[in-house]
Amino acid sequence: EMERISQLIESGRAIALYLPESFEWLILKSGLIQGKELKEILNNPENYIESETYFSWERFFNSLLQRLTQDSYLQYNKKHLNTNYLSDKSMDKMLNVMRLGIEI
Repeated sequence: EMERISQLIESGRAIALYLPESFEWLILKSGLIQGKELKEILNNPENYIESETYFSWERFFNSLLQRLTQDSYLQYNKKHLNTNYLSDKSMDKMLNVMRLGIEI
């Protein structure tokens, strides 16, 4: 993938790269899942992620998303993406997070 990205950069085209913490972080940041606790965690993740427990921030956000969506219509499973995350509404919310994160 990096070779293709390098080719795009070298082509002289105007491109923007968006590299979120993880796909799970993007879902959590989108507002699809609500909660005061979640907002605090997303604002200060370093206060919640224990390196002894989680190998990476991605694993932390995966675990958090699974916990917060357990037994709901948005139940998250990394191996089988819930189709609710592919709806126009969900995709728009995630794309908005990406748009806000791009500074040109």
